[in-house]
Amino acid sequence: METKRQIQSVDIVILFLYAFCLIFSSIPSINKISLYVLIPIMGIVLFIKNNSIFYSGKYLSLYLVLVVWMAFTSITAQNTDVAFRHMVRILSSYIISVISYYLAIKYSLIKRLYWLILITFIIILFNADFGNWVIAESADDRDQFSGTNANMFSYYLIYANFSLFMLIKIYRRNNFILYSISVLSLILSLYISLVTASRQILVLQIPLIILMTIVTQNRVNKKNIILSLCLILLIVILAQPIVNRYLSNSLLSERFIENVKDDVRITLIHNAMYESSNRPLLGIGPNNFVEKYSMFTHNTYLELLVSSGLPAVIIYIMITFRFMLIQLKRYKRTKDKTFLMFFVYAAVFIVSNVFYVYIGNLWLMGIFFITVGHSEAYFKNKYLLI
Repeated sequence: METKRQIQSVDIVILFLYAFCLIFSSIPSINKISLYVLIPIMGIVLFIKNNSIFYSGKYLSLYLVLVVWMAFTSITAQNTDVAFRHMVRILSSYIISVISYYLAIKYSLIKRLYWLILITFIIILFNADFGNWVIAESADDRDQFSGTNANMFSYYLIYANFSLFMLIKIYRRNNFILYSISVLSLILSLYISLVTASRQILVLQIPLIILMTIVTQNRVNKKNIILSLCLILLIVILAQPIVNRYLSNSLLSERFIENVKDDVRITLIHNAMYESSNRPLLGIGPNNFVEKYSMFTHNTYLELLVSSGLPAVIIYIMITFRFMLIQLKRYKRTKDKTFLMFFVYAAVFIVSNVFYVYIGNLWLMGIFFITVGHSEAYFKNKYLLI
């Protein structure tokens, strides 16, 4: 039987390695070490300490089923070598998700994890030479980020913004601080959208920030909701001349008004639907679409469909939609706004999967499971242990 000190020591080691891997995940050389050395070490240590965590609860057990199914479809893949190589990333992403969940259900660590997300986002900006960015006016300007994919800022910005609002909630800060953070988040999101010409930032971040501003308030009533909306409207009115000045000649503006048929993602959708229609049950194999078309689908649901068939999509939807609906159910039961925050976050996450492939990314699923673990721990500690 492990002593309390031993348990704490192991957890500290796991947290330290986890923090190192996450904070420096934007550095390719360190990320490679994380993938092949540090993540396996964390996985082995955690398996020895608590192997049941790998299939704990509905979310991780479903995720494990998804990984096993994708491994099976690698056997039937058109190119098995490509599929099995990609399964290293799929398995590593699953292990990171398990570790994220394990750390998040330890209630005393949750603040540290949200701070880690914020620090990671800041380092991503720093590594991408944030201070020297220019408004994107051409496709070449999207390559100004020192090797960082322009779209990646949007996906990590979701986690960073949610972390900010959750920390405001945890620290019980007043509405003035909330409004100040909301305004700064809106300004940063708009700026990154213009610089990266990323349309999904406007589609995802603005609704997230507005809804979080309303939900995170100390008192959600008509007065505060109206105040929040008036504040947002005032910001929009004041910022409109500035935004129009930079938006008019930007690549972002061009991308918004371009014909949908000319968008490369439409071609990818057609190709993915064609390939999956021929092999609807098993798909063509993990990462085989990339091998064949030199680009992934930019859509988690389509990527799973074309890679591992309809069962993979169903399992993934069961994970994400279950999480979202349970938050709504818990909010209705408890009237606790924290679950409403989880619900909004889950809804935005589900929509964001339409714009990018999360399942094969080393950290995007892992960070999502921080919130899953936090939600489970919060509900258990506050409502089941009374």
